[in-house]
Amino acid sequence: MTLPERSLHENNDGRYSNFAEDLVPVYDPLHPFAEADTPTELLGLLAGAASVCWNPPPTGEYDADRALALVDAAIERLIELGWDRG
Repeated sequence: MTLPERSLHENNDGRYSNFAEDLVPVYDPLHPFAEADTPTELLGLLAGAASVCWNPPPTGEYDADRALALVDAAIERLIELGWDRG
């Protein structure tokens, strides 16, 4: 990701700012995993996205360590199935 010059700019909603949060990629529902640079990162994003596909949404605390452990287990299985992580 290329960082913009540090200057005041107009946001999509017409406001102006130069805050760091403006550098966070905007979620695109048509391409929800576009920010993934590797298959491993894509699987992590998928685990996080799938965890909130409940109606109504679940309550409680999201266990990121458990989610990452599941991603690691999935990657191990993919490798067993012949996936080249390269």
